[in-house]
Amino acid sequence: MPQWIGRFHNRSSIAQFVEEQSGQIAGQIIQQGDLWYLQDQSATLELPAAWIALLPKLSPAWAAFSIGPQKVQLDYWQERPLSGPLSEPQTRRFRMIQSIRQYFLAQDFLETDTPVRVPNPGMEPFLDSFSAEAGQWLRTSPELHMKRLLCRGYDRIFQFAPSFRKGDFSRLHREEFLMLEWYRSFSDLEVLIEDCQHLLNHLAPQAKDPIYFKQPIQRITCQEAFHKWVGLDLRDHKDCEPLRAAAKLHNIHIDPADDWDTLYFRLFLNLVEHHLGQEQPTILEDYPASQAALAKRKPQSGEFATCYRFELYVKGVELANAFYEVCDANEQRQRFEMDQLERQAQRKPVYELDEAFLQALQQGMPPSAGIALGLDRLVLVVLGHSDLAEILPF
Repeated sequence: MPQWIGRFHNRSSIAQFVEEQSGQIAGQIIQQGDLWYLQDQSATLELPAAWIALLPKLSPAWAAFSIGPQKVQLDYWQERPLSGPLSEPQTRRFRMIQSIRQYFLAQDFLETDTPVRVPNPGMEPFLDSFSAEAGQWLRTSPELHMKRLLCRGYDRIFQFAPSFRKGDFSRLHREEFLMLEWYRSFSDLEVLIEDCQHLLNHLAPQAKDPIYFKQPIQRITCQEAFHKWVGLDLRDHKDCEPLRAAAKLHNIHIDPADDWDTLYFRLFLNLVEHHLGQEQPTILEDYPASQAALAKRKPQSGEFATCYRFELYVKGVELANAFYEVCDANEQRQRFEMDQLERQAQRKPVYELDEAFLQALQQGMPPSAGIALGLDRLVLVVLGHSDLAEILPF
């Protein structure tokens, strides 16, 4: 509408108007109970009776007012649908993303971006992606490209990364979601745990339960968790019989073809996970070596082989997955090839090896640690909600 060009050049935010009491303000007219308000993203202002008298109709609308010492003028009015503005949790999600970005920038991280359409979206056998044609896929994570940046000398990086996982839809899952990933070279998992602690502390003032997010992070190993809540001592991660017996004892359905890791996950999801992080944020660490993914395996001491990997839990919700990264190109290639065989056995799409990533590892990556955190889940638990639908605007 050309007639409105230039009409709003002197517009102030409602928050600024509250201080100055003059100028042009604009936004949505909304109703709350018996009262009517003008709202923009900075603030909400109750409409005085004199302003209401200028409206063609008292209904949800877009409006602009010019307010001077002696006169109030209605500059614009357009009735709008009754759908209303974003809810408070949806708006707070945007603000929390902004706050998290400011936190990482203040810690001297560099914000990066990497391709979304890739030839290898992630090799994990239990994650599926969406085809983007011509041998390309939508990424399940920006992990491989961010590690290539580490190989090129960027040593403290983060990214808000749109990511995709096919078939995931529930109160805690979406097929498209926002991942927060950050990586540090010349660092290990202890530094990432400190990062998690500081990030939760940073968000505490915005939380429904700020005391919870100010607490120190508790740490528990997978072995300790299974001993406590399953009554099972994890030992050899190839012997399935102790896990089968535990599942039978707890009336958990299993399949005769279930391997060790499948049995582990059945027990974990049914008996362990919901306990984690209920009283304070919790790190679950020392994962079975068979679940190392892209993490280094620990030197074995005892009967149970583990790896340098942890997950962060808050109020029973898994938020983040962290690795002390594999830097050896030959070992990484072997793991990718095993993942290809597993995907083939499951009759899933077999992604080509990411040769650019493997070549970068071959040229050298310093000792590094990285973590992937589900940003929407983080907002969910900080604001005290239980379903992503309550905090996502779309």
